[in-house]
Amino acid sequence: MERGLLAPLSAREENALRRIFHGSPQIADVHKQRLMVLGLIREGPLGLQITELGEHRLTGLGHDAYPGREPI
Repeated sequence: MERGLLAPLSAREENALRRIFHGSPQIADVHKQRLMVLGLIREGPLGLQITELGEHRLTGLGHDAYPGREPI
């Protein structure tokens, strides 16, 4: 669990995580694989979904991760 919170993410990986958070199903496969390995996203019945750990990671990225949405 700590690894998903502490592992460095590239700017593109951070952006991909935000996109999944906001419901976008389209991210690069390389980012999808890395974010899944870190436990930040998962495959759900409706496509990619952010995990609770992923939401905590976004909180660590600052409030800009949540435009128009209440932080967790």
